[in-house]
Amino acid sequence: MAKTLVFDVDGVLADFCYGFSELAIRRFHQPLMAPYSSGGQPDWNWGEYPGIPIHVIDSMWAFIQESEIFWRDLLPLVPRGEIKDMKATCQPFDVIYMTARPGDTAKQQTEGWLVDYGFPAGRVIIQTDKPKGCLQLQEAGATVVGILDDRPGVVVDLYEDGWPVTIRDAQYNRVTTADVSAHRRRSLQEMDRVGLRVTSLAEFLGRIRQADADGELGS
Repeated sequence: MAKTLVFDVDGVLADFCYGFSELAIRRFHQPLMAPYSSGGQPDWNWGEYPGIPIHVIDSMWAFIQESEIFWRDLLPLVPRGEIKDMKATCQPFDVIYMTARPGDTAKQQTEGWLVDYGFPAGRVIIQTDKPKGCLQLQEAGATVVGILDDRPGVVVDLYEDGWPVTIRDAQYNRVTTADVSAHRRRSLQEMDRVGLRVTSLAEFLGRIRQADADGELGS
């Protein structure tokens, strides 16, 4: 069975927040001081932050779903050196990019974006239910040995279902700030207690290399 690594895209590899806030300023004329990066997003709740009226946010999402370039034009969130590191680390693995991006051309745009920036070759899967997506991979013969994601609710769902997920640290997914239920907050605390949080893609890749060298990921 193929050893498989699963990567989220936005907030892990791509700087969605910068693209979204830039869109708010440039096309929807919102009074933000400047676009901000995913590292500066304090809250997952777009209805309350960064102060854009909810009807404008709805219009922005409608625009994104129809756009043929929004996802393709996003900036990478990781430096070029980490992308090279990712290509080298991922050579023994199958790579899946699993994202909930909406829009009829989201998959094609994502595929093109990954090629544009030199990420490892891999299959793009559009999936809003990531535990289900991982189960489908397993049923198709994959052995999922590592997952990197940043969305707190998704990470907790994967963790509670027994998948080998690591959370990409961000202000909006920490125990004290994550917009999740008390039960899910306890799961985030447990993940932190056992060390399932990294501050960078490079840190995650280093853990994968070490685990593979130690034979922890199977043959």
